[in-house]
Amino acid sequence: MTTKKRLQWWQTNDVPTQGIRYYSVVSVFADPLDSKRLSKNSPSYNQKLLDYKFSLRNYRHLRKISQVKLNDSQMTFEKAIFLPELIKLLNPKQPLLSTCLLGVLGTHHWGMAIPIVMKMKDGSLDPFPREILLKSIATSIAIDLQ
Repeated sequence: MTTKKRLQWWQTNDVPTQGIRYYSVVSVFADPLDSKRLSKNSPSYNQKLLDYKFSLRNYRHLRKISQVKLNDSQMTFEKAIFLPELIKLLNPKQPLLSTCLLGVLGTHHWGMAIPIVMKMKDGSLDPFPREILLKSIATSIAIDLQ
């Protein structure tokens, strides 16, 4: 998902807009070197997991090459949200998107999505409260659609 490929895609593709609202939820990683309190929040960051260790390495690498602190270890924040006006500039035929950023979560993208990527010998799982997140997302969208 390089910037060049993403820009090319938006320039040559239209997405439906009639009666559709696009929602996004993004995550941002907390580096213990920057945010000791947040990175020790065990429901978001289990520092013993291999998932966390690999994500931390990826986060630091992406931060170094992009100079963007807000990233989830794979994607920078601004690439993970909808920017309707920018999309319209890239593709004037594209009708303006209706979008809503539901939130920015303090966890890495693996933690937000699945309980484990790499199995731990002790059977540890990422403790991020996914079920609560999904219920919150569904509630927010239901309220928004009323």
